[in-house]
Amino acid sequence: MDLPPIPTPRSLENISPSFYNAALLCRARAAWQQFGPRGALPASTGSIIGACFHAVMEMGNEGRLSEGEEGIREAKAAFDQKASQLFSEAHPLLKAKFVSPEKFPFYFERRARAAILAAKASSGVVARQADAHGRGTAAHGNPADQARLVEQMLSSRDGLIKGRIDLWERSSSTVTDYKSGLEPKNAPSGITENETRQLRLYVHLAQENGCAATSAAIVRGDGHRAAIAVPAADADSEGQMARHTLAQFNQLVVGGAHFHSLALPSRESCAGCPYIALCDPFWEAAQPEWEEICGANAEGEIVEIREASFAGSPLRSLSLKDCRGSAPTGDLVVEQIPLAWLSLGSSVPEVGRRVRIVSAARRPPEPQNRVLRVDRVKSTAIWMAPNPRSL
Repeated sequence: MDLPPIPTPRSLENISPSFYNAALLCRARAAWQQFGPRGALPASTGSIIGACFHAVMEMGNEGRLSEGEEGIREAKAAFDQKASQLFSEAHPLLKAKFVSPEKFPFYFERRARAAILAAKASSGVVARQADAHGRGTAAHGNPADQARLVEQMLSSRDGLIKGRIDLWERSSSTVTDYKSGLEPKNAPSGITENETRQLRLYVHLAQENGCAATSAAIVRGDGHRAAIAVPAADADSEGQMARHTLAQFNQLVVGGAHFHSLALPSRESCAGCPYIALCDPFWEAAQPEWEEICGANAEGEIVEIREASFAGSPLRSLSLKDCRGSAPTGDLVVEQIPLAWLSLGSSVPEVGRRVRIVSAARRPPEPQNRVLRVDRVKSTAIWMAPNPRSL
């Protein structure tokens, strides 16, 4: 596939919690998130399932689902409808890998969990409404006058911070954020450092809008809930840091910063970054030792292409030389790539062309293993690399 064009960063009027978190890791990562052409890179199956999870939780938190099994069926149907919509708009590579969203890994398991959580949330809302003899989730009016806010866009008083809160409840003075994935293994408290920063900023936004908020929680796709206390001083400090991050970004952009000059490549900042394929600074800085947390990503020149087939589907294996990236350097072989994955760009890669293999699998990850395999679940993609003279 051909790499998408690099966006031109522009000044921002305000900063969102997601941009803030990304910019603390790498400003180029944040810039692509803000200015990159939508749909230019394949979305992960997890991001699509995450959007479906949020859609059904919004229904549940607004009390729009029926009681019991009927509510669960309604939530599943809404989940399927959202998945179908997002899949129809998805990058061609994702469609080449999966014939439908139902083929995504763990689709039905995650749908079932989301439906149960949403139906439970809806039942709770209905019960509270009955006790209050009226609906307490009005969609209009001053946020501070509401009993709860669901998927509400809030702005700081100075307009410099804007973000959409998944759920705020006056009764508990708590902001809740929903994450479709499972609890991170490297966070004993159940909440990572990045997530903590994001939660503090959401609390700051709530407080700026007159909504009492002293704690924040994350509810995972499996129903696990982790919460933290957020003192007003911590929320305010996070807000000031977000404003400082916005000012720094704008200063760099006004000063003529190019997209690549905003990059801060490192093992930590590049881990999990979906924009590695087009980030030249990553390829210039990455080392084989990065593979453990960044995954197997390799750029090299094709010296041989071998043809094969499996179950009637044509495959290609690429032999590469002069490889670099977060994989062993030197010579590598990328085995059994479906031809359909290679045929999505303006041309199929040929001998002599440099390519970037992103999110490949290398098992076992020993130095002597110089074979990469494509992995449908890991979102492996093969991109045409820039010409050597522009590296």
